[in-house]
Amino acid sequence: MNAEWVYLETDADLELMSKTLGVRPITAKVLANRGIRSKNSAIKFLNPARKFMYDAALLMDMGKAVSITYGAIITGKKITVYGDYDVDGVSGTVILVKAIRSLGGVVSYYIPGREDEGYGMNAAAVEVLAKSGTELIIACDNGISAVQEIRLARELNMDVVVIDHHEPGEELPEANAIIDHKRADCAYPFKHLCAAALCYKFAEELFKHAGADFHEMDSELLAFAGLATVCDIVSMTDENRVIAVNGLAAISRGISNPGLNALLLVRSLLGKQIGVYETGYIIGPCINAAGRLEKADLAVELFLLGDSVSDKERAYELAGVLSGLNDERKRLTSNYAQKMIEAVRLENQNVYVLFDADMPESIAGIVAGRVKDTSNHPAIVLTKASVPGYVKGSARSVSGYNIFEELYAHRKFFKRFGGHEMAAGLTMREEYIDELRKRLNGACTLTDADFVKKLYIDADLCPEDVTMELALELARLAPFGPDTPEPVFTMRNIICESIDRIGSDKKTLRFTFGTSRKLKGIAFGKYDEFASALDACFPLKMDIAFNIDVNEYNGYSNVQMKVLGIVLIPN
Repeated sequence: MNAEWVYLETDADLELMSKTLGVRPITAKVLANRGIRSKNSAIKFLNPARKFMYDAALLMDMGKAVSITYGAIITGKKITVYGDYDVDGVSGTVILVKAIRSLGGVVSYYIPGREDEGYGMNAAAVEVLAKSGTELIIACDNGISAVQEIRLARELNMDVVVIDHHEPGEELPEANAIIDHKRADCAYPFKHLCAAALCYKFAEELFKHAGADFHEMDSELLAFAGLATVCDIVSMTDENRVIAVNGLAAISRGISNPGLNALLLVRSLLGKQIGVYETGYIIGPCINAAGRLEKADLAVELFLLGDSVSDKERAYELAGVLSGLNDERKRLTSNYAQKMIEAVRLENQNVYVLFDADMPESIAGIVAGRVKDTSNHPAIVLTKASVPGYVKGSARSVSGYNIFEELYAHRKFFKRFGGHEMAAGLTMREEYIDELRKRLNGACTLTDADFVKKLYIDADLCPEDVTMELALELARLAPFGPDTPEPVFTMRNIICESIDRIGSDKKTLRFTFGTSRKLKGIAFGKYDEFASALDACFPLKMDIAFNIDVNEYNGYSNVQMKVLGIVLIPN
């Protein structure tokens, strides 16, 4: 769908910002457009050093959780980390297990099956852990809504520590300690950390409490926190920016984790610069694929392997399995997403509530995301659950529609439910689907204007502005993500000399622009959207919207425009 171009304006003194920060006025405008206008906030943004991280002791129950865990370590109690099957849950589990083992603790992990158990703690698993001798459960990336399950764990004489980042319900569970910055009584100054980042801060405090040196494993654990921060699509601002920048830098430099290194090797990334694309579109999906099509504990096993010859062989084997599973996941996702996208074109709804009995539940979230991205409507995708009469699914939302609050208002329909503003997961009886669809759409206040995609433009440039120097300066603003989007520019009345279809599927387009200096553009996967331009007579005159980045190929670097939108200008 065509996007509306919206130009961002600011009253900031760009010349003063440019001079003070030593950046180009264009970069100063991008910073101002992101709300970064003071000298201190700009310095912190451009130099996201570790010193800008907040004191973990400010997290409610941090001291209590550390004390309970360290007590279990020194007394030899069996600890089980109850994790989750996505990148955040896997990364947090790895951080906790590595930290506790390093301090001499007896620790194992439990990752529920996505299809047969679903998200979060369940009573059957709690009973199994009790029978196995577990005396302390640390719930990672879950637990904040497990009121009944944690009550059962306490009745079975197990202590429970919760480390979660999801929204609390009306009732907090009766855990021994709950670390969740979204608790109403938690005064932590930043409310957007993912679970793995909370686990990293917990690990650092645990080592401090034990009087142990955290430096030796700091980079490795921070790498997993950074990986999860990018993949969990949390706000890429403030402390998250510090964690992501430093965590991805650690991966790029190389860390002593045979499992992660094997996965990087299999995906041809070992020794390369790791950014948001490599993390979010290559590494992360391979980790998620284990939980979607097999068992997520394969990924945890991979990242906990040691340096022995047999472990390294196993690491390479598991990395290959995860990579293959991701290829299969991509095939399934593409097929079902296309089917759903075709279906919504016939729907007269503001909030799409879609059901496909045959779709694997494990890809419902990705398919919902594809439908949301294509239509710019909130989308809930449901499929048959393993329990007869029930359906399970995932929801993905758009700006201005809090999917958690909207679904929470109808929580009586759900057997299980959890999530946050932009995404949620749920289990419900199949017979309630139509009623849920009716109620969500009846209460929806979004208008047609809200469903038009908007492309927010930072500045209009001329050809002379697009230089390698500007591209490198803008790269300092990465990693990009929620609340810190990649800068978007426009260029008016540019002459396009040719457009070539490239790539294995011929869906990517390469532009050659004739200006005072030749410029190259690339549009990934945009053939269908831009097909009409290929039928026109060249040279063409057009307006373009684009990002600026550095293209590296065969040892050479050049500035490149990533074309996001075009408007043909009649001759």
